[in-house]
Amino acid sequence: PASSVGMIGGLLAQLSRQTGHRLWPKAFRWKELDEEQKAIRLEIVYILDQYAVVLFLIGDPNPLPMFYSVVAGLNIAETMEDTPALSNVYAQMGAIMGFIPIRSQAEYYTEQWRILNERFNHPGYFVSAAINLATMESGMGLWDLVEERMEKVVEICNEIGNNRQAG
Repeated sequence: PASSVGMIGGLLAQLSRQTGHRLWPKAFRWKELDEEQKAIRLEIVYILDQYAVVLFLIGDPNPLPMFYSVVAGLNIAETMEDTPALSNVYAQMGAIMGFIPIRSQAEYYTEQWRILNERFNHPGYFVSAAINLATMESGMGLWDLVEERMEKVVEICNEIGNNRQAG
């Protein structure tokens, strides 16, 4: 959306869609897709994820575009079978809900991340998700949890040669 009014309208539409996913998951989630449709949706989720990260890192004073990109990515990711990318979007959503703050929703999305993280055990997405969640959890004073995850992040980054995120 090009304007603030359009952004608010778009965000409300995405939040309504997310509410539908939560209330009536069978109607909105886990659609059977052919490989091409799945690849297209995963690419869109990835682009929205990276856009949200860029907006966060540049310190965009308007949080609406970042929030919109995360919710839109979540809605798209939930329309197909669960993937490691969905776990990362859950972590982003958990972090945003923690910043708003809507603690119960932060806990819900963080728990969804934890479930999928255990299921997929994808090191790259764990690193991204742990960093996303640390931005919120450090602000809540959850130092032991942040320290434990960040130690694992550094360990994974060192194993895969990701010096940028290893610190």
